[in-house]
Amino acid sequence: MKRYKRVCKKVNIGTGGVYMNKRRFRQKVADILDAPSPAFSDACFLEFYSNTQVSVEGCRNILEYESDRIKLQCADLCVCFCGDGLFIRSMNDHSAIVCGTIASVDFSDS
Repeated sequence: MKRYKRVCKKVNIGTGGVYMNKRRFRQKVADILDAPSPAFSDACFLEFYSNTQVSVEGCRNILEYESDRIKLQCADLCVCFCGDGLFIRSMNDHSAIVCGTIASVDFSDS
């Protein structure tokens, strides 16, 4: 809690709300925490576990869902997974876990 208050004080968050835009706020928090700025952006992060599972951070929507093809909408691009027996194990507001045998990954503009 102490660190949270320190971060909030440095980025001008008060009881009245945030006094800077979202992008500048994220950059400021990344600077304070000495973290890479993409970690606080709307970028899409993919983490593969062999060819059987991928964790997608920054996922916004499901565009296509079939057992051999899953297409996800991310911040500024679409990510399409092709393979066999594909399914989404879990999904929330910003992330999804795709499982199955992943044969290929395709990126396209949204």
